[in-house]
Amino acid sequence: MIPLSRSNVRAAPSLPPLRRMAVLLVAGLILIAVINILPGYLSRSTIQEKMELVDKLRRAEDELKVTSQQLNALKQAAAKQSSGGFVHEKGKPSNDEVEDVPDKQRNQEIVVHKQLQSAKDEILQLEAELRRAKEKQQENSIKDGDIPDYLGKKINQRFVKVSFEKSSPEYRKTTYRAIDTNSDSNELIVLSSIAHSNSYGAGRTFADFIDTIKSIEFERTMSTLGLLVGSKDEYNNILKYMDANSDDTFFSKVIVLQAQFIEDLYKLDRDIRHSLAVQKERRRAISRARNFLITNALGDEEYSLCLDADMIETPSDLLQVFVNSGKDIVVPRIRQGGAENYDFNSWVGHRLVPNAEQSKHLDEKDPDFLFVPGPDGAAHMHDFVNDEKWGNNQRRDFAVPLDSVGGAVLFVKSEVFKQGVLFPPFYVVGTTWDRFEGYDGIETEGLCYQARTIGYQCWGLPNVVAFHDVELQDGISSRQWLVLVCTIASMLLFITVSNKRYSYSLVEIQRMIGTLELKSGPQSTSMLTTQARITDNNSPDVLAKHQIEVKVNELLKAKIEKELELERKEMKKKVDDMKNKIKQAEKKASDAQGEKESLMSPVQVNHETVVVDKGSGQYRKTVYSFKTQPDDNGKRLYDSTQNKLVIMSGFTNNFGKGRTHDDFLNMIDTVNQIPHSQTSLSLLISNEDMFKRLETHISTVFNNIKATEDVSELAESFSKVTLVYAPFLEEKLNSLSRGERQKAEVQRHRRRVLAEMRNFLMSHGIENEEYSLYIDCDMIELPKNMLANFISSDVDIGTIRIDMKNPRGVVTHPDYDLNAWAGSRLRPTEEQEKQMDNDPNFFFEPKPAKDAIHMLDLSANRDKFGLDNTETAKYELKSVGGAVLFVRANVYRQGAVFPPYYAVGTNWQRLEGWDGIETEGLCYIANAMGYKCWGFPNMVGYHTV
Repeated sequence: MIPLSRSNVRAAPSLPPLRRMAVLLVAGLILIAVINILPGYLSRSTIQEKMELVDKLRRAEDELKVTSQQLNALKQAAAKQSSGGFVHEKGKPSNDEVEDVPDKQRNQEIVVHKQLQSAKDEILQLEAELRRAKEKQQENSIKDGDIPDYLGKKINQRFVKVSFEKSSPEYRKTTYRAIDTNSDSNELIVLSSIAHSNSYGAGRTFADFIDTIKSIEFERTMSTLGLLVGSKDEYNNILKYMDANSDDTFFSKVIVLQAQFIEDLYKLDRDIRHSLAVQKERRRAISRARNFLITNALGDEEYSLCLDADMIETPSDLLQVFVNSGKDIVVPRIRQGGAENYDFNSWVGHRLVPNAEQSKHLDEKDPDFLFVPGPDGAAHMHDFVNDEKWGNNQRRDFAVPLDSVGGAVLFVKSEVFKQGVLFPPFYVVGTTWDRFEGYDGIETEGLCYQARTIGYQCWGLPNVVAFHDVELQDGISSRQWLVLVCTIASMLLFITVSNKRYSYSLVEIQRMIGTLELKSGPQSTSMLTTQARITDNNSPDVLAKHQIEVKVNELLKAKIEKELELERKEMKKKVDDMKNKIKQAEKKASDAQGEKESLMSPVQVNHETVVVDKGSGQYRKTVYSFKTQPDDNGKRLYDSTQNKLVIMSGFTNNFGKGRTHDDFLNMIDTVNQIPHSQTSLSLLISNEDMFKRLETHISTVFNNIKATEDVSELAESFSKVTLVYAPFLEEKLNSLSRGERQKAEVQRHRRRVLAEMRNFLMSHGIENEEYSLYIDCDMIELPKNMLANFISSDVDIGTIRIDMKNPRGVVTHPDYDLNAWAGSRLRPTEEQEKQMDNDPNFFFEPKPAKDAIHMLDLSANRDKFGLDNTETAKYELKSVGGAVLFVRANVYRQGAVFPPYYAVGTNWQRLEGWDGIETEGLCYIANAMGYKCWGFPNMVGYHTV
């Protein structure tokens, strides 16, 4: 099995047997001390503190009793003298003045109690209304058997469940959505790859992993959980766990994936997974798995938290610290047992670089040559704690910029992923066109290199610590077992014969129990019930004591008023909460009634709008989709979640002279051999006005679909349309002067933004479809059988020749898209390489070499390149253009993105390489995963002038 949840960590060398035995013995003795001495000391000191507190409380109670007795004695003395007449003297209290305090108090208490009783009556009335609203909601709610499989099967009071399965390549996806929350507005997604049942650590299960996640403080009801599971058995175990889970505080959406084709990529025994010889292919598989999970599970969540399944402890405020830091990509320090640092993939500094001889082997693609990347003076997370030169101030927000991060615990702003920065499934550093890949920077170690090219930075928080499970060594010898057994036996013997110095007598235990018998409240307020009459005949001492009594009564009155005020506030809060619950219940009842009515129609239309207005990556997205009613077997004629194809395009105002978006859509009709009802349309809109116009138009179309009685009429209607408007990307593109866009230096920035736009649309526009077809909006004519030829030829990535045609139908520029090519490219000289290393402003302009082959060369020299004249004739390319581009969606899902940087010619000292940006870098990444790009020179499409 592939250890999907593991980070690349160099295992420590094994100890000799005798030393291992000694270590086990010492560890056992230390364990004895910890178990027996430390807990006793702590518990003893804790109990002593508690007993001291008991003594203080009892002394306070005794003083209270004495004071109460003195006051009662004063009252009794005053009562005995109250029978004689009196003459009121100035400065002495009269009868009326003294009795006025308790009378007012009683009147106020009567008023307050009436108010409280009125509030209680109102609550009873509101509770009755709430019961009626819930009964109405229950009456209108959809029963499990009413409509089979609508938006999923209702499995309990918390979740509905949707299952999806593909046979080629083999993978399955199960989604759980909370019934009572809008999971499309979730703010966080927690992502984890799980290989099998042993991935959680020694003696742990999936439930323990969930407990680890729950220990982190965040709003789970506004969060998503995404899981990729390697083994089918564990996948089924997790589904059973979810089917039985109805926890109202659990995630509002859970996506569980099982991708057998990724699981089959690279299998190796667990005990050799840290071997240097297997690291490259192992981490390539891990990278593809991570990317597959992200591209299938990430929706519109603002933040992503990647968490290995064998993490056993994290700070409760981990996410709050990450979010408050404002950083783009963040990792904590990972500890394992006594080791200060476990994940050595988090580092900053220099790395090993191949020498001239090693570089020659890399250029020749020598299959027997292995260059092992490693640190060359790089600093790791424990260095930031122990080495004073880093200036660690011991604060938890102390941050260090990193060149690489590990993946055990990894926080990423989701906008980074959506713009094409995924985990590279190849060595991203040290690339050239002659090499299969570079020599360093794979998986998490290449994430930061890519991110910094588009302005994002990685950071480490060494004072924030999470704990990884301690991996047990396999194959303990019989002698080591003997030492372990003896250690355990000696520990048990020590516990048995240990002295009783930490035992407690029955008297001490009774004193501790006595803390539960302290009385308060009634004794402290009983003095209010005793009244006395103070007359003219009282002595000055009696009057002075009376004044003390009045002050005491005033203090008690203030105490009662405060308690009544708090009770009134509590009652008001209950009333307000009850009213809110009634409103929510009534809304749910109304929604349930509307949903039930909708389900009775032949077609169910879904319309979702998401507005993300936080952070720098702000965007707006509207998704329309429809499904038809299932037949008696539960099958639907049309179901947008089962679509085969997604057509993508970036809509600008330039559809060609005299053309509109309707002309573009009509052109698609002529080439799509897959019915529209099995096709999704995803569009990235360039400006807000066009977005609103298209939103209105598509909304009208789907309202008409909703009213359709004859579902056979829907065969030519797109069953899903996604509209995306991302102003932050348009601002980047519009910052370039249109007149300078053809300059080489400007082209680099322009194509960087175009790559980000393509990746952003891809992240939002592709769901479960098998094929994707990207078409520029200014294409005006396409080969009729183009899509069918791509599919029947079984290519991973394919493109056609693009000619430019004017409105009169005359070709003015054959082979317009020169980004589709094979052969060689110019590479910088040794001097230019040095300039790129030392001068960040130096620009090397990438160009084709003399032996470069373009699409027109292929069609004009078919015999030379072994091609016939059929439309299906194809030739392998090193790069493709983007005007018309066919890609199997699964290639994207594993990390073959449009690189928003020069992916070829990289090293750690440079911001990026010198060639291979956007579509010209797609094939380089795809090749590293075994996918190939193909050109079809005999199929020609036409671009507007």
